[in-house]
Amino acid sequence: MPAVVEECHKAVDKEHDVDVCNRAIRASLTFLVGTAVLVGCADADLQAPSASGWTRVADSPLSPRFGALAFWVDDRIVITGGSDGRPCPPNADCAPSTTPPLRDGAAFDPATGGWHDIASAPVALEGASTAILDDMVYLLIRGSDWVPGSAPAFVAYDARRDRWLDLPLPPDGKDTGLILAAAGDQVIAYQGSQENGVAHDLVFDPLDETWSELPPDPLIRSFDRTMVWTDAGLVLFGIEDVPQPGSIEPALYRAAVIDLETLKWRRLPDSEVVGYEPAWFWSGGQVVNPTLGTSDGGEVNGWGRSYPHGGMLEPKRGMWSALPDAPPSSGYPGVSLAGDDYVVSLMGAVLHAPSGTWFELPPPPGSAGEGQAITWAGDSLFVWGGVRWDGDEPSIVSDPWLWRPPGER
Repeated sequence: MPAVVEECHKAVDKEHDVDVCNRAIRASLTFLVGTAVLVGCADADLQAPSASGWTRVADSPLSPRFGALAFWVDDRIVITGGSDGRPCPPNADCAPSTTPPLRDGAAFDPATGGWHDIASAPVALEGASTAILDDMVYLLIRGSDWVPGSAPAFVAYDARRDRWLDLPLPPDGKDTGLILAAAGDQVIAYQGSQENGVAHDLVFDPLDETWSELPPDPLIRSFDRTMVWTDAGLVLFGIEDVPQPGSIEPALYRAAVIDLETLKWRRLPDSEVVGYEPAWFWSGGQVVNPTLGTSDGGEVNGWGRSYPHGGMLEPKRGMWSALPDAPPSSGYPGVSLAGDDYVVSLMGAVLHAPSGTWFELPPPPGSAGEGQAITWAGDSLFVWGGVRWDGDEPSIVSDPWLWRPPGER
């Protein structure tokens, strides 16, 4: 252990990145039952997971807030933005807020349990679409007349150097319908729906900070569009834009893949996944939509059978498969995200994609009801902040929780 402390002190003396210190300590940490042995300049407060898998970790340096953004980048959880104004009660109409969004942030290292402040965002991050490439978080801010200080912007947070970059907006950058996706070493900005018109999807090159256009895709026109980077290229999912209401057929997802080097599209077989939630993630070597349940069209416009809300696609072969059977769940609903091997369903369940095993996701103890900052972080789900309601009275919180699936505990 003395060698670890010495290396840590050298790193600090030479003004190296604090990660040098953390990596040296992390490599030598010895974990006892529910307690971490703390060494040198590590700031840890790790606990053993509860029976539900949730662990309450150290408090962050941030004030309580809701609507903050959370990212897993550079092996750390980064939280930024949010609001500490009075929230609007669920299912209520409220006057526009007069409280500007917060811009400060902090980073948490799950390996050491330590927090540290990060640089404040240069703009209000309200209504941001995000994508992560390596150590960079890209944010396309839509801007809103309802939020003080909110304006369209395209920025990036460099997690390694703890600095923000101001980047050029997409052509006609005031278009608020673009969604970001990471694709290899580039960033994609695509339309979420083509119901009100078709525009070019765009590619941003971080090296020369320029935008270019993707060629038209073979699924035009479509809605509930999602783009996902895979080992076969960039896969597009979308539902054919047909008259609604009035269609007597189920609205099913179609797919196509583009090679970003040749810019050639390849149409993939259509799915039997009915449009319910456009939540597609690359996890465990497949594209997974973890949405559980089925629809049959109802009594008036029945389709003759039920269609699933979710499914899986192996894009190289264009092979679709059904989700593994999941047990009935009454877990922590409303969360839809993924990590390398785990995918979280809106219905409060987590799928281990490589094995096809489902786990129930219980709510964090005393969790907030809305506005939490949530991200998948390595082998864990991280939840922070949000609002608890007691009737019409809100409590804004800053509780940080980690949940690990049973196989990772």
